[in-house]
Amino acid sequence: GNDECLCQLATPSLSSVELNAEQIGFEGARLLHSMMASKGRRVHKDVQIAPAGVVTRVSSDILAVRDPRVAKALRFIRENACNDIQVTDVMRHVHVSRTGLNMLMRKSINRSVHEEIRKARLERVREMLLTTDAPLKEIAFRTGFHYTEYLVRAFRKATGKTPREFRKQAGVGGILPEG
Repeated sequence: GNDECLCQLATPSLSSVELNAEQIGFEGARLLHSMMASKGRRVHKDVQIAPAGVVTRVSSDILAVRDPRVAKALRFIRENACNDIQVTDVMRHVHVSRTGLNMLMRKSINRSVHEEIRKARLERVREMLLTTDAPLKEIAFRTGFHYTEYLVRAFRKATGKTPREFRKQAGVGGILPEG
């Protein structure tokens, strides 16, 4: 439940799940209304509500890799993925050739530098879909995707759903134009 105090007291600090309290309250009120309208008949309905996201702390830090160059690359990617960085930016930051860095990344995390950048961007897209009602065009701009259509394609390939379907299934309100 992302109890800040408990999570920070642990060593290392614990990552936790941020609950979607507003949606939980809304669904609880809707179920209560259904129960009252049914005049005592039991209304049983399982409701699944997606969490608002994961609050990452040291316990699940993605930098827990043996190679310090990979850790430095991952940190740079995590901090800058949405700033339209390219593989060459990561190479310059880590001072390793493209081929060398890709080999190190594949050995450590089984992904290329490019795949890791896309993964970080898509994770931010997912987070924004769950926590904002920003239109997709704005989300694409803020996460380093040049074209909304490319974002939709990449998101569908990664999740099996369009951003609209993902947001609807998560029960997040707001309008999400796909274009």
